[in-house]
Amino acid sequence: MAMLFVPLFGFSKTKTGSIEFLKACNGFKDIKLGEDISEIQPYKLAFMDGSSQLDADSCVSYVYQDEEFLKVDSDFNLQQVAIRTFKNKIVNIYLIFKMTDSYKALRDFLKDYGQFNELPKEYAAIYNWNTSAVNLSLKYEAKTDYGIAVFTCNDLVKDIETMKESKKIIENFTQSFASAPVYNNQTNDTQTAK
Repeated sequence: MAMLFVPLFGFSKTKTGSIEFLKACNGFKDIKLGEDISEIQPYKLAFMDGSSQLDADSCVSYVYQDEEFLKVDSDFNLQQVAIRTFKNKIVNIYLIFKMTDSYKALRDFLKDYGQFNELPKEYAAIYNWNTSAVNLSLKYEAKTDYGIAVFTCNDLVKDIETMKESKKIIENFTQSFASAPVYNNQTNDTQTAK
């Protein structure tokens, strides 16, 4: 019996096999979207690629190091679990699996969350379960060795977009200000501010 995405037995009164169950679970096993990364034992986390640098979205990525956590069921093991944070809050959970196990991931998602509600590309192996709070995307291609499932916290994605828009406005204002003409009272000349 595959128990891939049931975080805790008896966790919710919401029944499996529905998109509402995805919202109720809000993550994978005991990793919850929107939760502070400090809720996870530090020894279970390592910086992705050994780097604590912020990515383009001001996020930090971690590898979750727990061999037992990778075991989904008797015939399905993940290769890696990764976590991406924004301001120390979990915005994404990545489940990486062998391509040969892709049907097992799809089987378990369908069992737990029901029919996907979006196919972004015709004839592509991308399946999305979208809700107002949580999205789940399952992606794989025959030409790669791995597939990935990505859980996303939509509120934090909105916060990231707001932060990026604010930075862009500040940059545009700073550039406009730097190139604005400046009036010099002593010589009655105009110059560009630098």
